[in-house]
Amino acid sequence: MATITLEYDARNTVAKKFIDLILSMPIFTVKKEETNKVPSDETEIKNSLHKSLNQAMEIKRTKSVKGLKKLDEIL
Repeated sequence: MATITLEYDARNTVAKKFIDLILSMPIFTVKKEETNKVPSDETEIKNSLHKSLNQAMEIKRTKSVKGLKKLDEIL
């Protein structure tokens, strides 16, 4: 089995119809995305914000600014 990757302008109606035509043929299948992909920028931002909020709560709780260095590392 061979695999190809296609890039196309999703706003181009001819390209969309061509992709639909290919996918309508039983000889082709769509491969599911792999789950071990690198996280997206949005995921990384959400994780950084979560870590930052946890660090801020720890600083507020302990009244210690030692965690500020770690906060800079997170961002």
